[in-house]
Amino acid sequence: MKIHEKVYFKNSEGHQLVGVVDRDDDKTTQGLVFIFGNFNSYKYSTRQEDLAALFTSLGFATFRFDYQGRGESEGDISYATFTSGLDDTS
Repeated sequence: MKIHEKVYFKNSEGHQLVGVVDRDDDKTTQGLVFIFGNFNSYKYSTRQEDLAALFTSLGFATFRFDYQGRGESEGDISYATFTSGLDDTS
């Protein structure tokens, strides 16, 4: 069974970030792959969706998310920096 589940979490600044976990319970045996797009990326970009589909077909679950101020995540993109993007990943 293919699963696409939204995940909500907060970064160190308290902004709610939104991600998705994709997995196929009939195939997922290899572990989890984190897909980090560039800081202007979006979790539903073509590239990120293609990577998720590829890894899922190979038996991995995947996780991807929107950095603060992008997509469904909270925050103001005009205050985003390289450092804040790295902070979102930890």
